[in-house]
Amino acid sequence: MNIFSSVLTLDYDRQRMDRTTAYYLILDWIDEAFEKVETEVKNAKKKVDLEKQIKDAQKSFKIKKEYAHLLLNMWELMKDRKNYLIHPDTLFEDFKIIFEHKKAEEIKNPIVWVGNKITLVKLFCTLSDKNIIKTFKLVGERRNSFDISFLDCKTKKPYPQWRDTHIKAFAKPISEDHKIDKILALFQ
Repeated sequence: MNIFSSVLTLDYDRQRMDRTTAYYLILDWIDEAFEKVETEVKNAKKKVDLEKQIKDAQKSFKIKKEYAHLLLNMWELMKDRKNYLIHPDTLFEDFKIIFEHKKAEEIKNPIVWVGNKITLVKLFCTLSDKNIIKTFKLVGERRNSFDISFLDCKTKKPYPQWRDTHIKAFAKPISEDHKIDKILALFQ
């Protein structure tokens, strides 16, 4: 092997290395571009999910199909003089609609809650925990399922500050726990 062929071999190896280096640079650039696009797609999906969550939070509750036939019994039990959780003039149609995942505009007559606010929150959170109904997360300052479905009997307006009540509802036993237990017994 002469010097000329050694130089040519070295030159050829260097050109191959340059091409390989260029290949990896291009590959790195492609990977970075792909990661950017992937991140943008994830962010767009999160935005769509958040918008759906906001829309869902502005609808009433949703009862599972296997429990829907018990709504009449629940309505009667909640209106009963011994329990007295909802106003006695509440129509079943008005009661039923709050469990049909309806928009606020579709709920013409929200339920007038005559029990304690903390009982309302604990009852519906427990129903949700037991997968009997589906509630929707409270998002920002938007209206939630409770605002759409229930009114305070004193003010005839939605209750304020749901988050504070939710915290208190599970901190200790409440005076109307026996009423909640009666309603939960329907779904056993």
